[in-house]
Amino acid sequence: MPKSDQGTGPVSEAQLLKAALGNMPCGFSVWSEQFTLLLFNQRYLEIYNLPAKEVRRGMALFDLHKISREAGNHPQMSVEEVDSYFGKIFSQLDEQGETARFENILGDKTIRVRMARRRGLGWLVTHEDVTDDVRQRKIEKENQQRVLTQSIWFDRAINSMSQGLCAFDADKRLIICNRTYAQIYGLPEELTRPGTRFVDIME
Repeated sequence: MPKSDQGTGPVSEAQLLKAALGNMPCGFSVWSEQFTLLLFNQRYLEIYNLPAKEVRRGMALFDLHKISREAGNHPQMSVEEVDSYFGKIFSQLDEQGETARFENILGDKTIRVRMARRRGLGWLVTHEDVTDDVRQRKIEKENQQRVLTQSIWFDRAINSMSQGLCAFDADKRLIICNRTYAQIYGLPEELTRPGTRFVDIME
């Protein structure tokens, strides 16, 4: 049996569970078959800005949604609509362990939710704030689109020139050339590709 740091005797299972839940990086909640709250951690409250003094074990899912709505979550939906939406997700999960995954948009936050049903217990739910990940993916996608757009415009610009244009790197390998350059020297397509050696073009 583990001992407490203060030397005051054995650590109870409840203390161990509380410590384990408190150290989880994501929010965690467990709901009974009757849609009552069995267990939750501090991170769960923080993610949804829920007041700790109002959230308690044994409370109904509908009452939790009312508190969540008052905290500013799902402003575009009524409490009844929120309760109905999540109630359907809970009920549709298979008892054999099927997991539901979805991302919940709450104002400027994106919460990734995973729900799994366990026979005789209810539903285990994790809540992860992935706002930064989503924002980073959006930035990367925008940057890729910007580079692609610039590449298209650059390609159009150099290929509309009446003069031949080419550029080679320090190893005398082709970086880029335009259509006019290829036409002037009668180059086949394989000799206009980046990486082509200068000597091969001259030959």
